[in-house]
Amino acid sequence: MTREDMYNRLDRIRRELREIRQETDSPAVDNCLREMGVYLYNAMFYLGDPDELMPEEAF
Repeated sequence: MTREDMYNRLDRIRRELREIRQETDSPAVDNCLREMGVYLYNAMFYLGDPDELMPEEAF
């Protein structure tokens, strides 16, 4: 898998995670998904400069 492919997959997962987070009514699930978003953001950052990401939007 190329770096670009991995970055794109992580970005897709991050977007799906954000959608799920917006639909949950559980604070515990929301917190867990937010933390997962932080880890995805960090992984994307380490793969390359995520030009479209802002920390507030990443989680």
